[in-house]
Amino acid sequence: MSRARHVDVEPLIREMYSKLFALPQEKILAIVYVIATLAIALLDYLWTEDLYVFPRIFVASVFYLALIYLVFHVLSPNPMGFERLLGVADFSLAPYVIIWIFLYPFEKSVYLVYASSSGMLFLLRYIFWGNLFLSQIIAILIGIATSMISSSGDLIIILKRSFLTSLVSTLVMTAFVLFIELIGKRNGVKTFKLGRGFIKTWIFDDTKDLENVLEENSIKKDIKI
Repeated sequence: MSRARHVDVEPLIREMYSKLFALPQEKILAIVYVIATLAIALLDYLWTEDLYVFPRIFVASVFYLALIYLVFHVLSPNPMGFERLLGVADFSLAPYVIIWIFLYPFEKSVYLVYASSSGMLFLLRYIFWGNLFLSQIIAILIGIATSMISSSGDLIIILKRSFLTSLVSTLVMTAFVLFIELIGKRNGVKTFKLGRGFIKTWIFDDTKDLENVLEENSIKKDIKI
């Protein structure tokens, strides 16, 4: 007579999710960030022919990473490790560097790459911590501040263009967020809140948000006999 065996699958599930959310090794993330920085500097140099763009862009990228550290680690309720901070920096900046390579024949103001990344920074900050308006403000400020450091032109013009670029980038991503939220709402699900709960559970081992979402979406019935 065979006996039923109880198998604890939770460790297996956690391992699968840890692999799902795993990032490349820290060295690879650092290399990607350095390559993105060099690409920005090279594009700027091709236009200005000023060798000082290399140290200036390097300082800007270090400053950019420092601001990400401030937002996602120091001021965060669930501080991220350095590897994940590099992942945020790469994911925010690298796609816009690639886009700017194709835009370069039409737009030579390479410092706007940092301003353009505000949209992605907003999205990541909102996914992890919520608070739409605060995430917008933080992302825009990071984009503007880094753009100002990375350029040596007229500060007023740089400020105006950086602000407009950061604002447009953030608003476009905000529209995307609201669209996804609307679709989820029609199906009775708070999309980003649910996703945030899963991410916090598996990355930070913080189950509070996930439990709240599941409780909100649970159906409670009173049974009278």
